[in-house]
Amino acid sequence: MVSGEILIALLGSAVAASLITALFAKAQSDKSAVVDNIIKERKAWRDKLRALVSETESAFEARNSNSVASIEAQLVVLLNPYDKDDLDIIRALKQIPGSWEQASFQEFMDRVAYLLKHDWERVKQESTTRISPQTLALASFVFGLIIFFTALVFDLGAELLIARHLAFWLSGVFITVAVVSNRPRGKFTAKKILCWIANEPYREPYKDRDKR
Repeated sequence: MVSGEILIALLGSAVAASLITALFAKAQSDKSAVVDNIIKERKAWRDKLRALVSETESAFEARNSNSVASIEAQLVVLLNPYDKDDLDIIRALKQIPGSWEQASFQEFMDRVAYLLKHDWERVKQESTTRISPQTLALASFVFGLIIFFTALVFDLGAELLIARHLAFWLSGVFITVAVVSNRPRGKFTAKKILCWIANEPYREPYKDRDKR
């Protein structure tokens, strides 16, 4: 009976190890594809946005409403139609011909700068091979849950008790490291915390220059 339980535990460990190895191999392959293709395309996208800001400045100086309308048409296809912050960039652009005030152009320029900064942070994060403490904590926690439910199903509580405790202990250690080393800065929000857990860059909400 004991030998059978040990065999089941070993087979389960082998399957888990194979699965983890396959996941890491796929992640590395996907990372290479991102670096070779998507990041290059995003650089061209950022360059286009910068060029449109320059065109907007020229249109603003010339008080040319037709040029602003042309810029809007180009900008719409570059931004996410379902993202509120992106839609606010379009709204800020459309306000410029209504007043031709410096504040309107400045808001548009600043909102684009927020987007460019956020995308640059995404590029840096996606192009690195570093595994974050949050990822390690989540992996340890999931592994602990797998061991926990495996012990319940196969009645192997005694054999897997140490491994289960070790997985949850490692999860706690990695969470502590993550909080100490790179916890979210500024005011905590649900979105900011979720981005931090998923190790995704957080897009800061727009603020007027005099409120930053």
